Amino acid sequence: MNTPLVSIGILSYNRPDDLVRAIESAINQTYHNLEIIISDNGSDDQRCAEIIWEYAKQDGRIKPYVHEINRGPQFNFKFLTEVASGKYFSWLADDDALTNSQILDCVEILENESKVIIAACSPLILESRMPIKFNYVPHTFGLSEPKRHIILIRSLFMDINLFYYGLIRLKELRLCNLHFKKLFGSDLLLLLELLEYGDIFINTNKPGYLYNIHEGQTSTKPTRYRDITLKSGATFEETAFFFSAYIYRMVEIILSSTKLSIRNKHLSIIEIFSQYYRTNRFHLIKYDLRINKLLQAFKRLFFKK
Repeated sequence: MNTPLVSIGILSYNRPDDLVRAIESAINQTYHNLEIIISDNGSDDQRCAEIIWEYAKQDGRIKPYVHEINRGPQFNFKFLTEVASGKYFSWLADDDALTNSQILDCVEILENESKVIIAACSPLILESRMPIKFNYVPHTFGLSEPKRHIILIRSLFMDINLFYYGLIRLKELRLCNLHFKKLFGSDLLLLLELLEYGDIFINTNKPGYLYNIHEGQTSTKPTRYRDITLKSGATFEETAFFFSAYIYRMVEIILSSTKLSIRNKHLSIIEIFSQYYRTNRFHLIKYDLRINKLLQAFKRLFFKK
C-alpha cells in the first residue's frame, strides 16, 4: 500500500487536559506519515499553548498554531484545512481521540477505492469503548441513486454525525463551501456536499473515532452554540436564520447536483423535509424568531401543574 501524507487537524480551545489525550492519540497512530496540525482558537487557559509548544518540540510532525483571539469554531475548522498539505485530512476535536489504527484503516480504504471520498470506522464512546448505535449507517459505497442520498439524509437527521470526523480527500474537501457558513447543521451540509464527489465508506468491523460524551457540550445547548458560532461576526443569513437556513442549503446542494436526475432530486428533497418534520427540527425556528422565552412564559402560565 502507498503511504501518502495524512493531515490530522486538532481543534483546541480551553481543554488542556483533554488536549493532551487527543495529541497522544494522534502521535501514537500505527500510520506514521502524518502532519499533526494543532490550532488553538484563542484559549483563555494558557496551559493549552504551553502543551502545544511542548509537543511540537518533541515531535517534528506537529505544526503548532496559537491564535491570540477566539474567532469562533467555523474559523478553526476552515483554518486547519487551509494550512494542511496532506492528500487526506481528518479533524480531531480536542475532547475526543482516535483509536491507534484509525488512520491506517481509513487510508487503506481510500487508496484501494478511488470512488470513495470519505472513509471512517465504527465510532466508540471514549470512556467505555462501547460502540455507538446508529439508526442509519451512511455507507453509500455500492448504492445507486437515489439510495445514496436517501440513506445519508436519514442518517444526518436521525443520528449523531460523527462521520464528519472521517478521513477525507483534501482536494475535494476544499471545494465544499457551504459547510463553512456559520449555520446550525453545517456538518450535515459537508457530508451532503461531499457526496457529489464520491462515496462514503464506513467500515463497521473496525473501531474508529472515540467520542467523548460530557457535560458542557455546546451542541446540546442551542442558544449557547449560536452565540459561540457567531462570536466573531456573521452575515445577515447567518445571524437571522442560524437555526433554519441549513435546511434550504441542503435543498440547494441537491438541486445543484450533477449526479441526480430530476426525479431523484425530487425524491431527495422530499426526504429532507420529511426527516425535518419527523425529527421535530422545525422547533428550532423559535430561536431564530427570538420567541423562545415568550413560549416558555406561556407554557408556565397555561400548563401549571
